[in-house]
Amino acid sequence: MLASDEDNTAYRVIVRRLQLASVLFVTNALEQLKDYPAEKIEGHFAKYYDWCLKVQDDLHNGALPHLDFDDWKRYAEDEDLRNDLFNRIAEENADGRLLVRMGTNLAPVLRKEVDPLQLMFGEDSVLQELYKNMVESGNLPALLKAYLDIVHHNSVNLKILEIGAGTGSLTAPVLEALSPNAADDGLPSAGSAIATYTYTDVSSAFFERAKERFKKWRNVLEFRTFNIESDAAEQGLELGSYDFIFAGNVIHATADLKKVLSNLRSLLKPRGRLVMHEGIRQGSEAPSCLQPDQHVLTLLPRRPPLAAPVFWPIVRMVAQRRAEPEMVSIHFQGRMGCGAPCSRI
Repeated sequence: MLASDEDNTAYRVIVRRLQLASVLFVTNALEQLKDYPAEKIEGHFAKYYDWCLKVQDDLHNGALPHLDFDDWKRYAEDEDLRNDLFNRIAEENADGRLLVRMGTNLAPVLRKEVDPLQLMFGEDSVLQELYKNMVESGNLPALLKAYLDIVHHNSVNLKILEIGAGTGSLTAPVLEALSPNAADDGLPSAGSAIATYTYTDVSSAFFERAKERFKKWRNVLEFRTFNIESDAAEQGLELGSYDFIFAGNVIHATADLKKVLSNLRSLLKPRGRLVMHEGIRQGSEAPSCLQPDQHVLTLLPRRPPLAAPVFWPIVRMVAQRRAEPEMVSIHFQGRMGCGAPCSRI
């Protein structure tokens, strides 16, 4: 069932609270760091610090979406009001709980006094819950299930690759839809459309938990590390062999969009499909069917090189730049489904 307008409106209210809290954490961390030598903040921490400074500048210049200076000031000057906000968002969902945990430790993280990975992964399953919430946002479950049901009824022996699988939030609905009768004994099940499902991530850190979580499908699952920014063949993947590649909230985290999409296209069979789920950054240039702060589900079929490529606008938003030349050169055509609001500063 598709999300109602009321559901999406309510979610946008939550997004605005998360936005306010995020900026409060940023400005508070900068206040804590005002006497700390900036040159001691190095590497990617320095980039994050520069981003914090930009957020603060945008706040004072009225350039932040969904937040004006007066609202921020009212909370910044009232500790009780601020703490009430933090308690409320921590109780609402995993997004809020993780935001409060990371936000209260932002200055210590930048001073390298606290390990951010320990905060995210080492204390509980909040990150897994957060990723699950992303996949289940708004209309995404209904759109994905409707598509996968069609695939299931019209396909056999599919060879599937998932990239950036992480905690398996996207894996679950795909396996459940395409191999719905899997049993605890892990034996091949009747009605399965999957021949092999290759579960990959840049690190093997998630694999043991994933093996336990998806043990019903162990007859089709294989696990391997894969860096999507490096040559696929050199990492042991067979070019031109996959019917589907699934990518949940991973493409945006790459340095070279054209290179990554070219790598993925090389792995697909003719007319194979890349199924992407990505968020749209607030303030992005968006096509008319989308509003800022949405998740989108996109299907990109591989086309022969001589086919006339069609510009796919969501890639431009993922890359934060014009992507038409990239799509022309790698010969993807696509369809885009609108999803649900998402939280992005």
